[in-house]
Amino acid sequence: MPPAFKTSALSHHISRNPTLVQESQLMLPTSILFTPAFQRSPLVLRSHARAASQAFKSLAPASIPAHSARTCCSKAADSIAGRPLQSHKPSRSLHTTPIVSKDSEPPKMTTTLATILSRNDSWVSSYGPAHIEEFKANAQGQSPKVLWIGCSDSRVPEGVVCQTAPGELFVHRNIAGQFNPKDDSANSVLTYAVEALGVEQIVVVGHTSCGGVAASLQCAASKQDLPSAPLARYLTPLISLADKIRASPEAQGLSEAELVQLITERSVKQQMENIVESDVIKANWAGKKSAFPGEATKKVEVHGWVHNIATGKITDLGISILPPQ
Repeated sequence: MPPAFKTSALSHHISRNPTLVQESQLMLPTSILFTPAFQRSPLVLRSHARAASQAFKSLAPASIPAHSARTCCSKAADSIAGRPLQSHKPSRSLHTTPIVSKDSEPPKMTTTLATILSRNDSWVSSYGPAHIEEFKANAQGQSPKVLWIGCSDSRVPEGVVCQTAPGELFVHRNIAGQFNPKDDSANSVLTYAVEALGVEQIVVVGHTSCGGVAASLQCAASKQDLPSAPLARYLTPLISLADKIRASPEAQGLSEAELVQLITERSVKQQMENIVESDVIKANWAGKKSAFPGEATKKVEVHGWVHNIATGKITDLGISILPPQ
């Protein structure tokens, strides 16, 4: 039976809203380094090194000299076998980053960063004394009940607007609060939250005046890509959604601001649907054992909210996707 949309059960979290209203690095494969070969003879290690070198050459870009693989693997074998490494003169093309030693004077901190650290000191002084036990408990682990998936926008600080304490929310934020099925980052967060931490509720939180939504709408209208290739790729699903909505009858006559709001709310619902279609949620709803605790975790519910930046208020959209009965 397909999941049903029902009224959200997280009103207590909304009520706490204060207003109510490196450059890529080529590495020796771990399959070579972390094997019983560590305990074997240098001859065996050399054999592994040659194999890794061949694999490296077949995968590395043509711009990387073949001898780089041999050098990397040979030096690894020497190190594992306990032989001193041969000195290697760095390539002139390599970039070096200046390092400030402990004895030298640290770089002068900007006023902005100094202010942030000063505020942290003030927070620790005012909040810490009454929450010593809470700090100690958090140092031992976490057990949040809610996974918050929202936008990276600096104006939507979930801990501030919901007045949550450390350890209450597990958070994933990105441009426009997307949950793309092929996004490893989002899926990793979902997996860990559901299977390791055992969260019980997932909230997808959109917000007004979202730059990601506005940019997607502009791309849909102009049929032109964003100037940033990574951003254009990432927002492709949202651009498609915006294009579909702007062409629908309900969008006719709406101002741009109203259209952005409509797309924001529809995007929240779309991300919710993407989440429940993930393997993680399907397994959770099927009662399968988690690979982390080795037991089935509580079946999660998914809810949709929108944060109004102009007022600070978080609104429950009244849509939830619950486990099938």
